[in-house]
Amino acid sequence: MVGSSRPWNQAHDLVATFNLYMACGVHECGIVNPMKPAVTGYRLNEERLYEQADVQVKTGTVRSVHVPGLEIDMTEWFR
Repeated sequence: MVGSSRPWNQAHDLVATFNLYMACGVHECGIVNPMKPAVTGYRLNEERLYEQADVQVKTGTVRSVHVPGLEIDMTEWFR
């Protein structure tokens, strides 16, 4: 966080991001972890809360449910 006196915290940042996205009605999102490398996909459920929908580590394809044809090939992304 720029200008914050508190140190950056990955968990706090993730919760803050999810809260903002949920408030704006973002139907799905992906969190990239370049250290693994991995992508975790989340989708809004019936209660309008995010639930984990997909996890791909190093290989595989991440696909959007809401955007037909949107696919991310993990081997291409993390070369």
